[in-house]
Amino acid sequence: MSIKFEIRYPNGKRDEVLVDGERAVIGSGAHCHVRLSMDQAAYEHLVVEAVGNTLRVETKVDQPPATVNGMAFSSVALPPEAAIELGGVRLMASLVLDGGQKAGSDPAHKKELSPASVLGVVVILGTLLFLAVWDGKAPLAPPPSEAPDLFGAATSACPEGDPSQARAFAQEKLEVAESKRERLAFAARDGVEAVHLYELAAVCFQHAADAKGQHEAETLAHGIKESLAREFRTRNLRLSHTLRVEDYELAAADWRVLRELVGGASGAYTEWLDHVAKALEARGFPPMDRR
Repeated sequence: MSIKFEIRYPNGKRDEVLVDGERAVIGSGAHCHVRLSMDQAAYEHLVVEAVGNTLRVETKVDQPPATVNGMAFSSVALPPEAAIELGGVRLMASLVLDGGQKAGSDPAHKKELSPASVLGVVVILGTLLFLAVWDGKAPLAPPPSEAPDLFGAATSACPEGDPSQARAFAQEKLEVAESKRERLAFAARDGVEAVHLYELAAVCFQHAADAKGQHEAETLAHGIKESLAREFRTRNLRLSHTLRVEDYELAAADWRVLRELVGGASGAYTEWLDHVAKALEARGFPPMDRR
């Protein structure tokens, strides 16, 4: 499965980008799948994600504003042929299934979406919903009010005592952190690990009296922390909402990202996520089987 972007820039130039996988980041950061200039997009501006055979787009920052078909949004499903506009750039996103065909583009797919087929699907879904209610499945509780600590305590000491060795050690950790940061779009936990590495590098740069290196590492750590904290808040709120409205497919997608973010942490929130996983599995949407 891939996501295809057809891009038209303000100067009339056109481009195509094919992103392998179910998630693509649009922004000015070097790790973004669709990279725009800094005057067109923020560091990480939009996330386009496949949920089933539907694409959803979520905005991470407010400025410059992004629209779908001229309408502002925070998170929305992309209708067919919908246009995302950001910083004067127009993007058309489509889901490409295995085999290179766009979702919904083949005749068989269109036949499945005929009125008779839609009616049949509605009847089946209605039956399943009735059976679920009749089966006595209780509604899921909302998440605990206290959010988990995603990052833990910051590193306070450099393991290298000699300043020259501390600087070399810091540079090594900085390079590993960069590698982790580039994988952030694919694995949220790599972002958390990148923060720890940047913080360790900053402490060692400070020990080596390298103020420039310290500032760079601290700035990168802070930026990823803010981005992941915002990602957690958005996903947590949306998971609570999707569970309430019984959109279990989207709930499973958000659950996977949240579970990655909390990692091996224990506590009420992790227990709640484990309970949600069991409930989703009972409803036919096992999130742990869809990693």
